[in-house]
Amino acid sequence: IIGMFFDAQDAMLTPGIFEGVASNAMENLVDPTPGRMSAVIHVDENGRSKYQDEREYKPMCEERALNGYNSGMGEIFRKVCDVSPISDEALGLPSAVDAADALKE
Repeated sequence: IIGMFFDAQDAMLTPGIFEGVASNAMENLVDPTPGRMSAVIHVDENGRSKYQDEREYKPMCEERALNGYNSGMGEIFRKVCDVSPISDEALGLPSAVDAADALKE
């Protein structure tokens, strides 16, 4: 699935116009719909004719950013880590007291 994000039209090098960016790639979509498949302009040698346009996810990504990324796998991992936190000592890291003492020396 991840690869489908990269099956879009190849970027052409056009001097002075977002070099290395496909034409229209910087424009917003009128009706972004996450998961929608877009058709390619030219089918490549592998026969790929559809891809997922990352711009479909822009509103959802902006909403998550405004909410402090309070959902998704990252949030799940943080909550699981809070169940049984691993101390700095167990990780072999200096404690805050040890670090403060080291600064005094």
